[in-house]
Amino acid sequence: AAAPSKETLVSLERGAFEAWKTKNAKFWETYISDRFVGVSPSGKIDKAAVVKHFASNECEVTSYSLADEQVKQLGSDAALLTYKSTQDATCGGQQVPATVWSSSAYVLRGGKWLAASHQETPAK
Repeated sequence: AAAPSKETLVSLERGAFEAWKTKNAKFWETYISDRFVGVSPSGKIDKAAVVKHFASNECEVTSYSLADEQVKQLGSDAALLTYKSTQDATCGGQQVPATVWSSSAYVLRGGKWLAASHQETPAK
């Protein structure tokens, strides 16, 4: 399989941010792998938890931006995207960290790049 371009993975990641902002819950069902695992302050989350979370999206996203994007190929069907995001958003009435360092792993399944993992760390 051909390695994904940086533009391809950044476009997918921006699509996730836009789905978060516009409360597009259906997006998450086809964006993430069935074997997805994420890391949050409350522990590990799977695809079902992500879909449920975004179906009851209590977030208000005013703006977001991505910077310092880098892609590392992890094999013929896997890649890691790292970046810094800045967002103005609240979830459940609480301000989310304004700037975070993130990583998203993508896998190629059925000719489509899917999110397999996501992690965020607030920037200092």
